[in-house]
Amino acid sequence: MQKTAPKEKPEENPQKSPQKNQEKNIDAHIKAKLIQEATQAMKYAYAPYSHFSVGAAVLTRSGAIYRGANIENASYRLTSCAEHNAIIMAVMEGEHTLDAICVIANTPAPVSPCGACRQIIAEFASPKTYILLLNTEGKEYHSTLADLLPYYFTKDSFAEKPLPEETFHQKDEHKHPRHKTQGQKNA
Repeated sequence: MQKTAPKEKPEENPQKSPQKNQEKNIDAHIKAKLIQEATQAMKYAYAPYSHFSVGAAVLTRSGAIYRGANIENASYRLTSCAEHNAIIMAVMEGEHTLDAICVIANTPAPVSPCGACRQIIAEFASPKTYILLLNTEGKEYHSTLADLLPYYFTKDSFAEKPLPEETFHQKDEHKHPRHKTQGQKNA
């Protein structure tokens, strides 16, 4: 997982068309660099159990590209995905805005991020963030975050005001009224 500085900066808003599976407006040099970095990252995947290697590259607002690969664990739940790792690398360098994402794997069709990775992408991307999904045979699927994960959870999903205190049970109020013994009265 490395940071690579591209030679050219991306357009301010690389996506203009929300249509599914049509190549979005992204600079050809940047697209080629994302594919190159994701393909290189895939070589560093640690997948001794599934043998399913995935590479990812993310382009941040500053123009830097960060890459990541999936890293498996014998306890499968502790496995981390390529997209997640690439985003972690970007965030660890102070980058919090993704302009484009590229994911590649040796699959029959272009690989798709899992649900958890889609939500992690949503944390640092906009609805129109360019997403390029591919396989090693060159098949491509062009998308946006809004197309890939509609109605995703965001910071705006939280309640504006804290819940009132009476919403929470008091220490001795945890007993449900129907659990009271014969001698107790409902309060």
